[in-house]
Amino acid sequence: MTHEEIECIKKNLKWPISFKLISSYLISFLPLIFVFFGIKDLIIQKSIFSNLELFGFIIIGLTIFFWIILRINSERKFRKLKLNKEYDIKQIDQKLSPFLWITLESGKNKRVYLDKVCLFSSGVYVFIVQIDENTLLINTNPLGRQPFTFNRDKINFVKIQKALE
Repeated sequence: MTHEEIECIKKNLKWPISFKLISSYLISFLPLIFVFFGIKDLIIQKSIFSNLELFGFIIIGLTIFFWIILRINSERKFRKLKLNKEYDIKQIDQKLSPFLWITLESGKNKRVYLDKVCLFSSGVYVFIVQIDENTLLINTNPLGRQPFTFNRDKINFVKIQKALE
């Protein structure tokens, strides 16, 4: 994480949009092909009720596309955690040490951890940015493109919140 990224995160509570982020989600436009071909065939046949499978293509394509968009937004958002006590980043490290997370990057007011691998996941990155002594920003991103990490961000947020109470 660069200093510019951290400042953007503090201001917007989201990761900044970058070419790397956009290029990793180019596959998200694949469901729009289903929508395109469904609408194209409806226009050619000029009868809405002649082929209900085409509506299926359109609905499935739009559903998958919106799911991917929601997934992108959830991976970009940071959650704000207000603490009861004042902690510095080293004390936070000590409190989170029972989780056995691997520290990948550390700085003056930031930490990047790798959560251990579980059955349906090959691991997730946990980003912690400290705004001040009482406020943390927390984000969880999957390692790669994993479809089954729905609640991992909520689970990690609650774990960190309980550890720092």
